[in-house]
Amino acid sequence: MTNYNQKIESKDELKAKRKRRIVSILGLLIFFILSAAIALPFIKFFKEPEMFQEWVAGFGMWGWLVCIGAMVLQIIVAIIPGGAMEIGAGYAFGTVEATILCTIGSIIGCAIVFWLVKAFGIKFVEAFFPIEKIQNLKFLQNEKKRDVLAFVIFLIPGMPKDLISYFMGFTNIKLSRWLLISTVARIPAIIVSAMGGQALGKGQYLVAAIVLVVIVAISVVGTLGYKILCNYHNKKEE
Repeated sequence: MTNYNQKIESKDELKAKRKRRIVSILGLLIFFILSAAIALPFIKFFKEPEMFQEWVAGFGMWGWLVCIGAMVLQIIVAIIPGGAMEIGAGYAFGTVEATILCTIGSIIGCAIVFWLVKAFGIKFVEAFFPIEKIQNLKFLQNEKKRDVLAFVIFLIPGMPKDLISYFMGFTNIKLSRWLLISTVARIPAIIVSAMGGQALGKGQYLVAAIVLVVIVAISVVGTLGYKILCNYHNKKEE
């Protein structure tokens, strides 16, 4: 009986892995198509960033929609790096405009993920994450800890924001409250990334390099900090 159950579990696990692989590939393809209108001309205008920014501005609202759409997709398809999108937006639109566009995209993306998880449950989530990663977040079910810990996780680069976005659909938190927490916490990282992109666009390569090094360093610390946080709370609950 045990062997039979293990076979069923292994088959389900293989199906989930295949589903994640397919969704990831499709997501990346769509992401690259959406981003191409902004990313590819970067090569052509690399030595003349002002011309590149004028070219992007010529698209008007379409350029904004591409940026917002790419940010939304990045949140839904978790393997796409959000920092790269924010830096690219900073290069194309400048710090202020990129921050606004990326923030709008992140709000829409978080809301869509929240609704989809509520509607389709764990089977939907398994298309993006192994079930073990979701189970590691069970300590966020505690309402007293949840909001503060979620805010901290979203505030620090390197922590799995997209995974948390999916997990929140399993809690009883209100969507409006979750969007407020995630948006406010995400804005500082978006601003810093956009500043790095803008500096790159203006040819301020030293400033851009410093910003990027700081982001990478904090991300490494954030990744380690997240692992420590999960291990601490899971051992405490055991």
